[in-house]
Amino acid sequence: MLALWTKTAAPGQSPRAKDAGVITAQVDRGTKREAPERSRPAGRYKALADAARDFEANRASTVSWLESNTDDLRAKVVEHPLAGTVDGVQLLLLMIGHPERHAEQIGEIKSHSGYPK
Repeated sequence: MLALWTKTAAPGQSPRAKDAGVITAQVDRGTKREAPERSRPAGRYKALADAARDFEANRASTVSWLESNTDDLRAKVVEHPLAGTVDGVQLLLLMIGHPERHAEQIGEIKSHSGYPK
């Protein structure tokens, strides 16, 4: 998502009232969402450790970018495939909530009676 921002952010605004909706949508597991085709798993990782390593590296890159960024994140927008037009703060809220949503999803799977102990 950082690449989406750095490549396509353009001057504009998104209503601040959308912040709450972005947060709520990330934690609402009652609403299932279909990932865009380009975001679906495609067997890129053979081991969980490899995926975790890339996740950590991407997160570190995002944190580093954020710490050095001087742009007004409210003054630019991008088009998110599911959330529509979002400003930089809203995109960061999506970036924060997305892995939490997946963690909840994993917890749901592991809580099923047929899941191996």
